[in-house]
Amino acid sequence: MAEAMEWRDTDPNTTETGRTKPGKRVLVTGATGYVGGRLYWFGVLPVHGVIFAAMARRITRTAEAQTLADAGLSRRAAGVAL
Repeated sequence: MAEAMEWRDTDPNTTETGRTKPGKRVLVTGATGYVGGRLYWFGVLPVHGVIFAAMARRITRTAEAQTLADAGLSRRAAGVAL
């Protein structure tokens, strides 16, 4: 049996400033698509946690180093862990 799929478009929205934002296009599937998508998401969630935690640490470290460099200090002189 084929699973039911349907594209749903939303109407464009006008913001308070008068600009028009495009509508969204969503693919709606039956219950198996929903369950399969949830299983996939929860399966890759731990990997996302590791990747994004490392990325956040690296962004923070780079921003701190740039701030110290702008102030003319080294990480060691400022007492920041290497």
